[in-house]
Amino acid sequence: MVTEKNNPPIILICGRKNSGKTTLLEKLIPVLKQRGLQVALIKHDRHGFDCDVEGTDSDRLRRAGAYGTIVVQGGHVFMNRYGETEPSLEELAKAFPEADLILAEGYKGMQLPKVELIRRACFSEKEIKEKQIQPVSEKRGRFLIVTDFSAAEAESFGWREERIGLEDICLLAEGIQQKLQMNNCALSVPSKKQEAGKAEYK
Repeated sequence: MVTEKNNPPIILICGRKNSGKTTLLEKLIPVLKQRGLQVALIKHDRHGFDCDVEGTDSDRLRRAGAYGTIVVQGGHVFMNRYGETEPSLEELAKAFPEADLILAEGYKGMQLPKVELIRRACFSEKEIKEKQIQPVSEKRGRFLIVTDFSAAEAESFGWREERIGLEDICLLAEGIQQKLQMNNCALSVPSKKQEAGKAEYK
């Protein structure tokens, strides 16, 4: 039986556009699941999307004027809601009270614990030669960098975080679990009052 947990911990997965965040998550989530963690995912999309299927009952009723729809079948729940403002990560996390861990793709401006993915293919040879390779996420909270740059290159770029290779998924999972244990799972989103004035979601 699944039991609800208070404020599941959140770890952000950040990186430049087309750096391979989704591919990394596809590899990471099964490993975390094998280690006994129930993982949920929140993805921040800046380009717009529609996840309903055109012509279905829920799509027709939304187009008829419903601002949101929920479709339920057994343990499968699909919710599609349209609003004028974007919900905070704190609000979204409440949708997964039974999770052991919530991974959030994006939100690079937040101060939550985060892993950043940095791939060589995202940079020009000139940028690499001139050592203009720096993380794009808020440095507070960043504890790991996953990259295909070598340890020597990472050191020359001045990165201070621990470096993990792109294919070292088990090592990444271990690093995330260690972070959870170090913080005693106190990695949930700060309250709106605590977050006031901090960097906006990106």
